[in-house]
Amino acid sequence: LVPPPNSPATETTGDKSEAQVWLEGRGLAKYWGRLEAKGYDDLQVLWEADAQEIDGVLAICDMPRGHAGHFKRGLALIPAGPDPAELLRRIATDGLEGVVAIEAWLRGRGAAFAKYAEVMVSEGYNDLQILQDADDEEVASLIIECGMAPGHALHFWRGLSHIRRWFGALRTGPLDPCPKA
Repeated sequence: LVPPPNSPATETTGDKSEAQVWLEGRGLAKYWGRLEAKGYDDLQVLWEADAQEIDGVLAICDMPRGHAGHFKRGLALIPAGPDPAELLRRIATDGLEGVVAIEAWLRGRGAAFAKYAEVMVSEGYNDLQILQDADDEEVASLIIECGMAPGHALHFWRGLSHIRRWFGALRTGPLDPCPKA
């Protein structure tokens, strides 16, 4: 099973994702195939990754030190991705429920995530609250059933933590799943 982790939506430009175009612009296009295969094919996935995860990405790509530094400096220049709290607020405000809410949430996690909706719904995860209530073993099994690459799986876990905070806030406190520090 895939363990839970320890701790800008992609758009396409022609047949290329925004992440692929970004890599090409940085002169790092030769790493695209490895990044894509491991689920780091979306700028939002890369942007939300912590330093330890990025070091793992660099190791996957076997980047020499100069390329690795250039990659990290480039990541620091990417504008912040969509606010996870805002996405959940929009879903709630628009009155989206069930499958429609799951699909909206997955699209909000990145363009590549919409493909997981069919499997999630067929496995009975057809509502955000059902997903939120699932224990970690269930979620790990769902990730495997969906065939998520490691980068997508980690990004999914991060998104699930936002959902869990959101529903926790609905039950116990203010309607802000990601309070600003």
